[in-house]
Amino acid sequence: MTPQTTERIQHESPIFSLAVSPDERLLACGGTDDVPITVWDLATGGLVARLSGLSQQAHALAFSADGALLAAANLWGGLRVWSMADGRLQETRPNSSSRKKRALVYPQTRPHASLPLMLSDSIAGTTSRALSPNGRFLAQLNSTIQIKRYKTAALLAELNPHSWPIAQSGFSRIAWAADSQTLAVAGRDWLGCWLPLATPASFFAAPLPAPGEVTALAMLGQSRQVLYAIGTAVQRWTAQT
Repeated sequence: MTPQTTERIQHESPIFSLAVSPDERLLACGGTDDVPITVWDLATGGLVARLSGLSQQAHALAFSADGALLAAANLWGGLRVWSMADGRLQETRPNSSSRKKRALVYPQTRPHASLPLMLSDSIAGTTSRALSPNGRFLAQLNSTIQIKRYKTAALLAELNPHSWPIAQSGFSRIAWAADSQTLAVAGRDWLGCWLPLATPASFFAAPLPAPGEVTALAMLGQSRQVLYAIGTAVQRWTAQT
């Protein structure tokens, strides 16, 4: 992915969610309910699909483990799933009465699942969670970021903002790469890439080119590129050792 292809990706509303396909070839962007979800080719920057049908804002997106489906959810838990082959709506789940932060994932342990697993956290709380694509690790963002073994909750790694001058403002967003080894991290005015399970664990960070609040994150594990949204545009940053 080059800066030129990134510049071609322009969603039609402020972006609230991003998702990369398991083969890292496609990027999905979600925003307000009056604008379809858009899917882009990361090699060319070309528009692949426009998917309509989700009410409210698209705050969570996830590709299925085989890349054949794309799911989107709003803060009320309303869910839509489309086929990437023809853009047809495959599954629908109604809104609930509670407004919460949502995170979606199709674990690789369920390769033929038609519906994603949904994590929900209080909209008023500081905790956000993200399950790794391989279904083994849970990243929990609070005052720190903890990596736990899913189901057993055994702590595997922890990232503390006070250990890094650039991260003193704290963490605001996290996103797993498809390799389940790399985590994109963002805070006010900065971006980071964390390899919590490496030996030793590694963390790379850099200030944003211009001050701003990142509204959505995605991670390309193969190239260590962080894709992030500010407003209607997607931008990229490559972690350097």
